[in-house]
Amino acid sequence: MAKVKYENIMQNWDAHIPGMGTMIEEFYDSLIEEWDQKQTGLETDWENVGGLFGKKKRMMKIKWDRYRCYIGAESFGTDLCCTWQLYDPKASFLGMATDNSSDNRASGLFKSDFNEINEVKAFAAVCLDCAQKAVDKICEDNNLDKSKIKKQSSGALGPL
Repeated sequence: MAKVKYENIMQNWDAHIPGMGTMIEEFYDSLIEEWDQKQTGLETDWENVGGLFGKKKRMMKIKWDRYRCYIGAESFGTDLCCTWQLYDPKASFLGMATDNSSDNRASGLFKSDFNEINEVKAFAAVCLDCAQKAVDKICEDNNLDKSKIKKQSSGALGPL
């Protein structure tokens, strides 16, 4: 079980799909298919994420260097909610702006290496693309308007 601390989430995205609450496994199947097509060489793992005594949620974990992406889906009533988070276990982002303003760049966050920023963005963008395409497939397969689904993430890296 992984304990993911909210303050260590550096980027996030979510999608709400009305009426598709029964499509969790279809989301995960599409997610795996999209990930396999990327040929990154990074392995995925499934984790039950949650607090010590709280409810656990099954999420796909993708790890690169110290960073992790957690991708999950859950039904709430008749609707499906899909989430993606970029996680850095060594940093704290609590209180950081979540809009796309210039303050959202978390000044000083990556003081060490310009290339690391670009590598993290590449890792995050590829993982996010898989989650978004899995959501798009559910919308397409069920004749839903996918243009209404949020396409950009927000957080320390700015919109992806």
